[in-house]
Amino acid sequence: MVGYLARLPFSVRTLQAICLLAAIGFLILRPSEIYLLSYGFLVYAVFLIFGVAIGYHRGLSHRLLDLDSPLAWFSLAVGTLTSLGKPVEWALIHRLHHQHSDETADPHSPAQQGFWTVFLNRWRLSPETAKPRLSLVRDLVSSKNVQFFQKRYYLVIALYVLVLALAAGLPGVIFGYCWPVVLSVLATSLVNSVCHTGGVPRDSFWITLFTFGEGIHGRHHLEPKTINLSYAQYFDLSGWLLAKLSVRHEGVAWATRRKNPKQ
Repeated sequence: MVGYLARLPFSVRTLQAICLLAAIGFLILRPSEIYLLSYGFLVYAVFLIFGVAIGYHRGLSHRLLDLDSPLAWFSLAVGTLTSLGKPVEWALIHRLHHQHSDETADPHSPAQQGFWTVFLNRWRLSPETAKPRLSLVRDLVSSKNVQFFQKRYYLVIALYVLVLALAAGLPGVIFGYCWPVVLSVLATSLVNSVCHTGGVPRDSFWITLFTFGEGIHGRHHLEPKTINLSYAQYFDLSGWLLAKLSVRHEGVAWATRRKNPKQ
C-alpha cells in the first residue's frame, strides 16, 4: 500500500498535466474549434456525476453502492477515465480525509498544507498518512469489480483514448478526454480547497453548481451516509440521481447498515 501511495502523485499527476497542456495547446493552435468545449463539458458532467460523485466518492469511499451492481461497474469504469487516481488509493485517501478532517493526518487539508498547494493539486502525503492502512480498504481489495479496474487502470484509459482517436481524431481525444479530465481535476481541487477554507468543511453554492452536488461539503461531513444532500437553495443532482437509480433498478443498492461518520 505504501508503494501505491508513493507512486500515485507522480504518475497520475503527470497524466493530468499532459491533459492540461494538450487541452490548452489545441485551443491555442485551433481557436476556431472552441465551440467543441460544449461537448467537453457534457463529457465532464458524466465524468463528475457518475465517475467521481457516485462512483469514487459516494460509492467506493462511503460504501453507498453495492459493488457487484451494474451501476457500480459503470461508475468504476467512468471513475477510471477521470484519471484522478486508481480506485483503491482514491478511496483510501478520502477515508483518511474524513477520519482526520483538517488535522495533520488529513491528506489534503488547506489548513495544514496551504490553500494554493491544495488548489493546485500539489498536496503531499505526510509520513503518518502514508503508513499502510489496508484495514481501511479491505472491502475494496476483496472486490473483484474494484480490482479489475485497479489492475487495468491505465489500460482502460488507453483503450478509451484509442477509441476516441479512431472515431473522431484528435478533437475527439481533446474534448472527449483531455478537457473532461482537466475539469474533473479542477472540480475536486475546488472542493478540497475552497470548501475547507478556514480549516472547517463548508458548503459552496457555486461549487455545488459546477460539481453537480459535491459542493455541499459541510453537510456531507456531518452526514457522510446521506445519499441526497439537497437542502434549501442547494440541489444535489448526483445524490438525487443516485437515489433514483437505486430505487428503480433491481440489483442496485446502497449500504445503509454502516453509520460510522468516520468512514
